[in-house]
Amino acid sequence: FSALTAHYRIQDANPLSDRVVADRLPLILNVRDVHSHITGSLRAIESDMLFGMHDSSSATYRAERAEQMAAADRSLAAIVAAEKNLDLKQDKQRLDQVAEAVVQIRSLQERVVRLSESPSAENTAEAYVLLQKEILPKSDDAIATIQQVVDSQSMQAQAEFEELHKAN
Repeated sequence: FSALTAHYRIQDANPLSDRVVADRLPLILNVRDVHSHITGSLRAIESDMLFGMHDSSSATYRAERAEQMAAADRSLAAIVAAEKNLDLKQDKQRLDQVAEAVVQIRSLQERVVRLSESPSAENTAEAYVLLQKEILPKSDDAIATIQQVVDSQSMQAQAEFEELHKAN
């Protein structure tokens, strides 16, 4: 009788364990990666604006910015794939907002790059205003939303771990 009970408990625990380990934790890590990549792209574009007076250093910063945004895209694609296996509740809308913010941040950063390709006092001033008034606030909003998702999904993972512990 106890072997049968143990068998049923294991059957109940396996899908839950799979959901936590294969879906929920990778989702949380990918969401955190989007945060890291947004921050990395900001660091690169700021460095380009401050120190990119030489073509070689500017090219390095621009390549770094592009790679950080591409990495954010890869993390977002992994998040979309994970959404199929999880009930994200209110986090689905938040993740959609983050994905849209990444598109907007990329577009704004590309405007800054175009402005800095034709250096003039007006273009430099416009690029700086664009960074300070649009890119940084939009990035701050996206990062705050990312933190809400991480907190929410971490709480969900904790609840699933507790449920898994009870099943064992």
